[in-house]
Amino acid sequence: MQLGAKQQMGLKSMMKMIVGMSSGSTLFDDRNFEWSMAESKDGYKVDMTPKNKNVKRMFSRVVLFFDKTTKNIKSLELTESDNSLTTITFK
Repeated sequence: MQLGAKQQMGLKSMMKMIVGMSSGSTLFDDRNFEWSMAESKDGYKVDMTPKNKNVKRMFSRVVLFFDKTTKNIKSLELTESDNSLTTITFK
């Protein structure tokens, strides 16, 4: 699969966001995402909707799940613009 320049920019923005979130430097960037957070007994769920037009072309929703004890990302759900779902689990 070949990505166009705009898709590459969107993917690059998403990867930068994921790396920033894992380090805690860009967890809740209000310029690029609308977000809400929920807490359960096992962890935290951050539900994000992209504002950035390049990211929005690729993903309509991003959901992060954090371990409550370690605060590490457990998994990432990416809902693509065609409603396909990709789940990435971190160990």
